Amino acid sequence: MRCCSTFASLIVLAVTVMLLLTGCVQMRNAVSPTPAEAPENKPVVIGEAVCATKIKGTGKQTGRIDLNGDGVVDTVRFTCREEAGNFTLYVNDALIIGEGENLYGYCKVVDIDTSDSLKEISVGEAGGSGDSATAFYYYDGERIIAMGKIQGSGSGDVLKIDGSGVVTAKTRGKTLHTWFYPAFYKLSEDHLLERIPQEMYEMNHKVRVIKEFELQKSRTDPETAVVLQPGEEAVILASDDKEWCLVQNSKGVRGWFAYEKYDTIKGTKLRVRDVFEGLCYAD
Repeated sequence: MRCCSTFASLIVLAVTVMLLLTGCVQMRNAVSPTPAEAPENKPVVIGEAVCATKIKGTGKQTGRIDLNGDGVVDTVRFTCREEAGNFTLYVNDALIIGEGENLYGYCKVVDIDTSDSLKEISVGEAGGSGDSATAFYYYDGERIIAMGKIQGSGSGDVLKIDGSGVVTAKTRGKTLHTWFYPAFYKLSEDHLLERIPQEMYEMNHKVRVIKEFELQKSRTDPETAVVLQPGEEAVILASDDKEWCLVQNSKGVRGWFAYEKYDTIKGTKLRVRDVFEGLCYAD
């Protein structure tokens, strides 16, 4: 009886040891959260609010996140000096070298479209004369791929990324005077940023008429819609930033005029500044 009891005790002990060992293996293989700090690389913990994640370009900080939805956590590292003109972006063993003007000194992990498996990395720059810009990249599991650079950087009205798949960027007009309008970009089939065409761009700039000027009914109808008078207040509502402007006078009557080159009114030698006072000519 004593032998049987001893044998039974040995079996219980063996089973207990096996269970403990199994538990240790399971705990060892369990996925643990990225530590807030580690002695070697001080990783930046990337939470759910990826739009706010900054990885500074010190070369000593990294971000850890699954960038391409394969279930494997990727390591992101970024090196550049603040206000520098070039940078290096690393994801795992891949790298890409980029250029900018007055770089902010960090990159951001963002999520342009929350319905797909990819997250993107943005690199912002202040540019010259306040013309900021942002370059975007994504990781396909092997390579870092440039998605394109667009105007605007930061957040809010300057650059909006809300996870809808569309990026809104504050963009500088190329004609008439210094003005900005919202431009929209979507992801292509190759996950590159492509601009969404717009027929007209909102301007909403108040001016004062200084020379009598006729506006036509539409871009295709040259009949006179209204004659603007000197001293009258008006608003340039919109422009295609190439040829046409839509104007509304103080009484709410709207009309169009065409221009060429930068700001020469078509069919005349007048420039837009000869007709309207209050245009902006900042650098």
